[in-house]
Amino acid sequence: MHGVDASSVAVARLASLADERHLDVKGRVADLSAVSIEPQRYHLIVANTSLDHLDEAAGARLAVAMMAGLAPGGYLFVSVFMVNDPGCAVHGGQASETAAYVRHYYRPDELRQQFSALAVLAYQEEYALDIGHGQPHYHGIARLFARKAADLQAN
Repeated sequence: MHGVDASSVAVARLASLADERHLDVKGRVADLSAVSIEPQRYHLIVANTSLDHLDEAAGARLAVAMMAGLAPGGYLFVSVFMVNDPGCAVHGGQASETAAYVRHYYRPDELRQQFSALAVLAYQEEYALDIGHGQPHYHGIARLFARKAADLQAN
């Protein structure tokens, strides 16, 4: 398993937890807009609020690389913040201490369209309560779970 984050603190924490729990997890510090993903390598790729931390063009490039990085029959889970999120500048941009890190808030159905080359198994857009950090607050979130075709010739 591989993890990528721009934060050396987060990658160090991952390494510590992996060692503590005897897990084979490798982390690396990298700029997501420049990360390379080996084609057809991964059976599962998870991007939990990652694409939205890039500008729209860089997020689109990473989405293409993620699809190419899936092995045939591989799965992808992606979640992003949406334009109805209180952190979006349109809504005041003050939802939480992390709102300033989001660079692109997704429009309705944008995430599904971005991964339309995959078979979408589940797609959800919701307004959800977040009690995981700071004061309780809400987020507009889109989540997608998809599968790459098992045929080697497919995208």
